[in-house]
Amino acid sequence: MKHWSKTTMGHAQRHESQALPATPLEDAPERSMHEIRPGKIKAIIWRHVIGDAQAPRFNAEFGRLYHDGQRWRDSTSFGRDDLLLLADVSKLACLWIYEHGGGVASE
Repeated sequence: MKHWSKTTMGHAQRHESQALPATPLEDAPERSMHEIRPGKIKAIIWRHVIGDAQAPRFNAEFGRLYHDGQRWRDSTSFGRDDLLLLADVSKLACLWIYEHGGGVASE
């Protein structure tokens, strides 16, 4: 599974990790739950359990894939031509969160 983490400078960095075993949502630790990627724009949805909360909370991170001539890289910066697709990906992420019990507003 590929996921992103923030470096000390706040830039997104993609990592490869071993696939996690299937875990029911209510028992899963905080980890990425879902990736939406239609083209070069993607959303990573994270599940968070806060204290004794009954329902998990979900947050989304957005990124853009680009090729620098040698390899593929990730960025959290979006140009004019990326913004409409970013809006579509954001809407899909919102719908996924609501469908999976994340109707609680995030901070």
